Amino acid sequence: MSLLRAGCCSFPVGRASYFDALDTMEVGSFSSPLPRKAETPARWRAEAPRDFVFSVVCDPVVVENDFRQTHAVETAWERTSAVAHALDASFVVFETPATFYPQADHLRYFYEFIKRADRGGALFAWQPARGWERDLIGRVCRDLKLVHAVDPLVASPAAGTVNYFRLRGGAPGRKPSRGHRYTDAELREIQDNARGKTTYAYFATAESWQDSRRLAELTKPQLPNVRYRRPF
Repeated sequence: MSLLRAGCCSFPVGRASYFDALDTMEVGSFSSPLPRKAETPARWRAEAPRDFVFSVVCDPVVVENDFRQTHAVETAWERTSAVAHALDASFVVFETPATFYPQADHLRYFYEFIKRADRGGALFAWQPARGWERDLIGRVCRDLKLVHAVDPLVASPAAGTVNYFRLRGGAPGRKPSRGHRYTDAELREIQDNARGKTTYAYFATAESWQDSRRLAELTKPQLPNVRYRRPF
């Protein structure tokens, strides 16, 4: 039996309401930067239910500098790690931009960074921009033990022990749109694309609060009645 958790990429409502309705959230996406105050993530972890799953997006300074071993990158990674540790995050996400294209130096910096990074018990997920061939993505993910993060309506994951879905209103042939509201058919397709794997789906659209709850409701019958365990 698979498990599918649906959540948002920020708090679209008050924390108490969010924690009551959903069981996961992605922190640090483009719409919601990483919290700057050290006590903030610890407070969120204390307020959240014990089985609530947090995911943390890496500080953009790391990916925008191509993972080079510089002071700025190391400082940004320390900030990311501190938030992930305080939240007891299950995932840390690296979303690389189009400027991080398949090239020898980029791959070398990426491999070196991931291999020396302390995962702190979290899974690392990678969402490359377009331009990376599927076979290469799969090889990199297997080499570095990464989960390939995707929009399941645009592409299927090339590797990973779990599914990590990031939903921004995209679909084949259509640019992502924050104003998009997912149809029932699209939500069912997301559910079908889970393919029996443990799956985490995060909405980053203006309708994220509504759509995440609709997907969660759709998948309720498949949720096992067990206590929380990490997905790995």
